[in-house]
Amino acid sequence: MSLQRFIRNAALMVFLLSAVSCLDKINLPAPAGTADALVIQGTLLKGEPSVLRVQVNRLFDFTAGTTLPVNVSLVEVEDDAGVIVRVPEAALGVYELILPDDAPQLEVAFGKQYRLRVVARDGREYLTSFEPLWDVPEPERITMDTVQVDVVNEIGEFDKVDRFRFSISTPIRVPGAPQKSYLKWDVERTYKITDTPILPTTPSKTCYVTENVVGTDLKVLNGNDFSTEAITDFPLSQSAITFVYAEGLYLNVVQQSLSATAYEYWEQITQLVERSGNMFEPPAGKIVTNFTNPGDPEDEVYGFFYATTQDTIRFYVDPEQLGLPPACPPAGGLIAEDGSCAAPICCNCLSVPRSTTIKPSYWTE
Repeated sequence: MSLQRFIRNAALMVFLLSAVSCLDKINLPAPAGTADALVIQGTLLKGEPSVLRVQVNRLFDFTAGTTLPVNVSLVEVEDDAGVIVRVPEAALGVYELILPDDAPQLEVAFGKQYRLRVVARDGREYLTSFEPLWDVPEPERITMDTVQVDVVNEIGEFDKVDRFRFSISTPIRVPGAPQKSYLKWDVERTYKITDTPILPTTPSKTCYVTENVVGTDLKVLNGNDFSTEAITDFPLSQSAITFVYAEGLYLNVVQQSLSATAYEYWEQITQLVERSGNMFEPPAGKIVTNFTNPGDPEDEVYGFFYATTQDTIRFYVDPEQLGLPPACPPAGGLIAEDGSCAAPICCNCLSVPRSTTIKPSYWTE
């Protein structure tokens, strides 16, 4: 593989992971000829209502250390009956179309196929292949157990530590479907925490904090790889045993349907994520994309568009069964030596992203 192609793959990997994880800036020169390359991520999600969302970025800028959202001249979606609908701009580099069930302009239905057309400001046109929309099996349950894993300690030796492991059991074929499903899982967790403000006159409050569970927990599955009609206790996620479990936690698992080509795309992304030991070990070739420039087949473009539907299953971790001490105030005290707050989330639990004092509707415990 050429150095130029490797750098492009590394750039795309950092772009894909930057939305869901914290990364250090990497200062590498962008290869010549990729300054105008676009990364286009599009998803048509069937729901109530259905939503088509498209995000357009320039290829990761190593010098600036940031992704660069850009506007384009036109984003359109087309179904297999030839119906074409323009997708309006929602924010810089973001295009979104809301489609209620009775939307007259475009029917979102299982078995139909859809594709995207994107026209850049400079006139370059990008078109995807048609992507089918398949139903998703209904997941049955989430289970949790404790496993031991090896971690490297401060002196470079391996230690055994406990981790919580979450697994899913689900059919891998929709009833009546002629073939087994391709599946992808997105995992979030929402935990409860009660803060301890520094000022005694400030009342404490309870927050509900939602976090993505990403990194090596990105999972996809090809149902055709299994001889059974269902999978049982398929591992999805591992977690360190920390304060987030002290007052109660919900693991929220979203199970999505994929087409065969969308599975290939996400499976390659998964392989990149799993190469966490050495990001300089590139894949065998460019990550698959279903975007092409009909007028210039050599034009570099990245990203993927697919249609999907999803089903959500939740698992509650009961703190009374774990016996963990509450997070706040922290064991070392609330005030650091310099007089600042030793644990910002304990001084004000609304200080962290995606935190709210409003209890989620599904939180019944």
